[in-house]
Amino acid sequence: MNENKATVPISGRVAEEEYQFLMSYPISGKVTASEKLRYVVSFFRSYHESLDTYENCLAELNRLLEPSRKQIKKAEVEVEVSSEMVDRLMQVLPEIMASIVTAKIPNEGEKQLPSLLALEERMLKSLIGIVESLLRFGLTSQSPTYNPTLLKDRMNGVRELVELGFKK
Repeated sequence: MNENKATVPISGRVAEEEYQFLMSYPISGKVTASEKLRYVVSFFRSYHESLDTYENCLAELNRLLEPSRKQIKKAEVEVEVSSEMVDRLMQVLPEIMASIVTAKIPNEGEKQLPSLLALEERMLKSLIGIVESLLRFGLTSQSPTYNPTLLKDRMNGVRELVELGFKK
């Protein structure tokens, strides 16, 4: 937030626990309740505006996912394992969510169908990508997952479904 902009005084009451949280939460360079409140309002506005476009929404979802991603990667290094499946899902799921969040579905009836069809096609493309990745991971005797037999144990059911689909 630009500190040089004109400000408007506001007044309000918050619960004691909310105030304690605000005051104990470290915000770089912000010490007083007023400074922190200005930051929170600016952050809240920025957060909601960041969900308007696919690119910004995807960046925001990845920002929210980053602490978990780092924790998972740290644990993988410590335990000396990795999972291409987990990596792939952490990449694709925010993309799918960003598509849903930023879908611009018009309010008018006849204009809704093209938007819904486009959203469905985009989501199916992502879903097919996940299925193809899982099938690739499951083709080898040792899948690139934390548990190397995880997919092998589940592939018989998938194989049966695929075979049934081709028999028609």
